[in-house]
Amino acid sequence: MLRDVEIRVVNGPMAGHTERIDLGRKVLGREPGADGLLLTGDEHLSRRHAELSERDGEVWLQNLSRNGSVVNGKLVQSEARLRPGTEIRLGDRHRLEVRYRPVRQRPVTGDDVSGGLLSTGPLAKPAVRIALAAYLLGMVFLAVGFSLRDDSDVLSEFAEIHQEYETSYRPEGVSQDALQRRAEQARMLVQQMAAKERAGLDAEARRACRSLMALDSDPSSPIYRYAARSLGRLEASN
Repeated sequence: MLRDVEIRVVNGPMAGHTERIDLGRKVLGREPGADGLLLTGDEHLSRRHAELSERDGEVWLQNLSRNGSVVNGKLVQSEARLRPGTEIRLGDRHRLEVRYRPVRQRPVTGDDVSGGLLSTGPLAKPAVRIALAAYLLGMVFLAVGFSLRDDSDVLSEFAEIHQEYETSYRPEGVSQDALQRRAEQARMLVQQMAAKERAGLDAEARRACRSLMALDSDPSSPIYRYAARSLGRLEASN
């Protein structure tokens, strides 16, 4: 599985959003499913517009929409291989860039089986192993701590963000009434995220985070920043 594949939204309602994933398969669209990348604000974007997958250590795009997908300026109706830095256009408004480091496939040898990562490289050093073990243990305690929080704790934490959003955030062309409606919608999404996380439904909690980010699609928005931090925490605890 390719690790640290980076999808960066260059243009569109979610411009500036970057997501790092360990790629098995990833659907992109308006309704991509719990583990997909949610893209909003474009009526020409299909519910399941395209799918990214790994093949032979590289990333491939499979078009799922009758509208097609554009890869480096060329319309794709079936599939296309994505080089690192390839630009994708989905629908009318979404332009994304895919970055990754290709993996060269090589046969497994006896040395791989007997030694592996623990016999060579940084992990061969005891001090590095101890530091890694301590880090992983800390992440486990952090995940357990968050799973024990109830909705009142989460809403109390969000209250300060809510206040900052209504008093300090002033995007152009958005009325105060619209901001208040978004803030109320955000509160409901935060409540939903907390409930899903407490139930162990991490994929659905992450989807609620992405919906929260899509409310403004503005990295300067307090709600967007809160959702991005929450998404990072959920992915770190996974």
